[in-house]
Amino acid sequence: MKKKNREKRSVSVVLLLGVIAFAGIITISQIKLHNEIKHLTDVSKDYSKQIAEYNEENSNLHYILEGENASEYIEQYAREELDYIKPNERVYADSDS
Repeated sequence: MKKKNREKRSVSVVLLLGVIAFAGIITISQIKLHNEIKHLTDVSKDYSKQIAEYNEENSNLHYILEGENASEYIEQYAREELDYIKPNERVYADSDS
């Protein structure tokens, strides 16, 4: 009789430990998933901000290019940002600066 009780208790204890371990694993997994979701949400917000900034910049460029001075803007941009020059144009560089 005592032997059966001990066996039942040991099985109960092992089963209880297994359930506790399983619950712990599930809890840890949920915490990791929550942290990952939070991180991805933050990344998504950052990308949304970048998209909004690019859309605003794009709108500004469309406004400039549809205006009367589009060719002047393109030439100025090409000269200042891309270092383009006109054919047969001589560019002198100041060696002191």
